[in-house]
Amino acid sequence: LCYLNKGKFDSASFHFLRVINDDEFNYKNSLLKSKSLLNLGIVYLNQDNLAKALAVFQKSQVICRINKDQSGIILALINIGEVYTTLGKYKQAENYLLNALEEAKGFGQSRHLEAIYTRLVAVNYDRKDYKQAFGYQNSYIALKDSIYNEVEAKSLENLFNFVCILGTYFLIANLFP
Repeated sequence: LCYLNKGKFDSASFHFLRVINDDEFNYKNSLLKSKSLLNLGIVYLNQDNLAKALAVFQKSQVICRINKDQSGIILALINIGEVYTTLGKYKQAENYLLNALEEAKGFGQSRHLEAIYTRLVAVNYDRKDYKQAFGYQNSYIALKDSIYNEVEAKSLENLFNFVCILGTYFLIANLFP
């Protein structure tokens, strides 16, 4: 991952391929293999090798489904959508992103929803369906508002708990000087 983050794509792909092709430890359908495939797909996407990226994202999705790795399935679907967006195949891109959205909502993976909505906005904007893009933008804003509200409510709850503990401490301190 360090090579990938530093943009050293050849080194990153070399190491991901070592994991993917290593049968010694029976990685055939492992989570490690599916994650390595996802990362290798990102390398290929960054190198504009879209055919290879698409193939490894699809293979990763299959392995993630075997392992019931919901997060991996969602990431594979998002990345497949990204490949189709780059290819200008917007309808296919939207279909994969909508599948990712369905998976994310069904599994309660709200952390992926922002990325999905952002990509859906971009896909529809690129194909000049501004009404649909605006609808996805509104869904994104509603999601951000709900996340903000959850964080704000949790902060207030924590503050209330702290004040209660502090009040109890002072009450005890005054009872037993």
